[in-house]
Amino acid sequence: MKMSPPKFGQVLVVDDETELMSALVEALTLQGYEADGFVSGKAALEALERQSYDLVLTDLMMPEMDGIALLKAGLKIDPHLVGVVMTGHGTVPTAVEAMKVGAFDYILKPFKMTEVLPVLARAREVRRLRLENIQLRETVAIYNLSQTIAFSLDSKLVLENSADAALQQTEADEVSIMLLTPENRELYIAVVRGRDREHLLGQHLSLQEGIAGWVARQSEPLILNGEVSDARFAPIRPRAEIRSAISMPMRAAGKLVGVLNVNSLQSRRSFTPGQIKALSILTSTAAAALENEALYSTLEAREKHFRALIENSSDAVTLLNPEGRVIYTSASARRVLGYAPEELAGQNAFDLIHPDDRQTMLTGFIEAAQKPRQVQTTQLRVRHKDGAWLWIEGTAQNLLAEPGVEAVVVNYRDITERRRADEKIENQLRRLSALRAIDMAITSSLDLRITLNVLLEHVIAQLRVDATAVLLLNRHLNELEYAAGRGFRGASITRLRLKLGEGYASQAALERRTVSIPNLAEAERPFTKAELTADEKFVALYAVPLVAKGQVKGVLEVFHRARLDPDPDWLDFLETLAGQAAIAIDDAQLFDGLQRSNIELALAYDATIEGWSRAMDLRDKETEGHTQRVTELTLELARAAGMSDTEIAHVRRGALLHDMGKLGVPDSILLKPDKLTDEEWVAMRKHPQHAYDMLSSIHYLRPALDIPYCHHEKWDGTGYPHGLKGEQIPLAARLFAVVDVWDALRSDRPYRAAWPEEKVLEHVRAQAGTHFDPKAVELFFQVMSEKAHEPKQSAG
Repeated sequence: MKMSPPKFGQVLVVDDETELMSALVEALTLQGYEADGFVSGKAALEALERQSYDLVLTDLMMPEMDGIALLKAGLKIDPHLVGVVMTGHGTVPTAVEAMKVGAFDYILKPFKMTEVLPVLARAREVRRLRLENIQLRETVAIYNLSQTIAFSLDSKLVLENSADAALQQTEADEVSIMLLTPENRELYIAVVRGRDREHLLGQHLSLQEGIAGWVARQSEPLILNGEVSDARFAPIRPRAEIRSAISMPMRAAGKLVGVLNVNSLQSRRSFTPGQIKALSILTSTAAAALENEALYSTLEAREKHFRALIENSSDAVTLLNPEGRVIYTSASARRVLGYAPEELAGQNAFDLIHPDDRQTMLTGFIEAAQKPRQVQTTQLRVRHKDGAWLWIEGTAQNLLAEPGVEAVVVNYRDITERRRADEKIENQLRRLSALRAIDMAITSSLDLRITLNVLLEHVIAQLRVDATAVLLLNRHLNELEYAAGRGFRGASITRLRLKLGEGYASQAALERRTVSIPNLAEAERPFTKAELTADEKFVALYAVPLVAKGQVKGVLEVFHRARLDPDPDWLDFLETLAGQAAIAIDDAQLFDGLQRSNIELALAYDATIEGWSRAMDLRDKETEGHTQRVTELTLELARAAGMSDTEIAHVRRGALLHDMGKLGVPDSILLKPDKLTDEEWVAMRKHPQHAYDMLSSIHYLRPALDIPYCHHEKWDGTGYPHGLKGEQIPLAARLFAVVDVWDALRSDRPYRAAWPEEKVLEHVRAQAGTHFDPKAVELFFQVMSEKAHEPKQSAG
């Protein structure tokens, strides 16, 4: 039973994670793909050499051979292979490197199959279009050339053109044309293209030798797609080895006249069915020309033969005089251009050519007219009878440069659909690249201005419009406001504000649909932004709502200074870009909202902390203002010590909360006017532990606990609650300890009067190395000295 081809194509899955690779193969098989899986790049490359795959889905980082190296090697085997890279290291350089070697796209790990399938579907479509286009190009190019050389009665020219065409279209290493000798006993090499030309040209071989001899005896083609190991096929050549070959018999009037031979040397390759068919057409045409040279030797016979070829040609054929006027046109011209032959007679051919392409035709025409027998091939636009512009591919050559006959032969065919297919592929690739660039801008930056600028640049480049703008919806005012723009001549757009209900942009937002106005002058209602039509001279407008998570975020507008008649692909891509813009705006707004929430939460936390601090001061009237003073001075020391802004923020919170643990000390002890007893001191010294117990459960405050928990530790290890020593004590606590003691001794207490400033400073200096960190004391006096020299601010 013959196996049916896979529904979606053959996929090679490569990932050194066995479970992931197996899961992907199973999932893709269920989706209609024919999938094979490998856990190493080398094994996958061997599979690519054994059989053909449409797509490769490969991991980026693998032992022995990574995904990029696999793609490079795979593209040498099959230049039309489409690769998709999977990676958990998705950076811009990664994407650029993957795209450089020919990757179609890449997918970030971890992913869901719903993310993989659309990428593979797009890749499959690109593969299909590429192969169809390449096959069409191969067939059309060779057929065009065969039609052209059919008009020639110079056998040498025909053979050389045939060899050139065969070499170009098959991309082989060598093409040779061998002709039978008049006695039909042996073959001689008449034309060689490629390697060993000087050595092979003119050599003879018997009909018993080589591939060409076998084809001559059997009178049938020989196609060897793979290594040629049988010695009887070896040609008469001193070096190199044939690995793949095609040999075609050349028949004229039912007789064999020669053999066309195409060889691939040193490397294995496969010839496509399209190439084989085209070579068959080419050999038939070349063989016929050999016969024609003898049959049509007189001028009269040649003209008769030529006109017969024109009428029987599947191409449109036109005969032009040296000035470019039409002498004669085949009936097939009606099929291509819509004109009957008599309608074109006497016309100047240049009048039918698109103005942008006339110079191209003129150059080719002059070269063809001046160089008899030299073929000039070109593509240009020609006006159909109904007024539409068609793309044609044509060849021009002066093949009738005989006495009394001066004309240039032009044969051509309509390739509009082929050009559209080319443009479709190019547009798809450009647009996919643009979407990837926009995705990277969205993921790499949360600055909405940067993202919108990248997006709008691609809007203008990919959609080929003159200007574009993004209007954001202000929900508080129910207005659309200008956010970013490109391509405007003046600044009036930047001041734009539209109430919902005004203009086409508002209509798009309210109705959540694309509003298209191909010609503003013909619109049912006037354009509200009159200055844009007056100053900017816009003719066409398209407005697309920007919708993310069910909410309208704004409107993307595009403007053009000429009428627009876009195709469905253009409109689809416009709406895709609008979707990208909506995602970028939503991400930026979410980030801004989160930032605002974080700021508000931080302010609320800080306000709460300051409230607790004031509550402590109110509880102990004697220490009122102490917390604020020590906090400010400690922050100055922290800055002088080189702490970061984040660390300084935690120092501030810790200083404000340094006595928070005293909430756990009874008023009878905390507010006692006399000295404390030993038992009371035990209770008092527990307040750092109380502070830790109360605050450590608050994650936000954990980095600020160094001061509340450790500001009573001493440099010599005699402090409390843990007897930490030296640099075991956190830096913030060491700095605060100096300031705390300094301010406490300068203040009145129930059990003692305030000390004079000199005595306090002397005490602080004396405690360096015992109570205080000597460096902290040094820093304290440095800051105090700087403060003493600061200029006094006047009250007025």
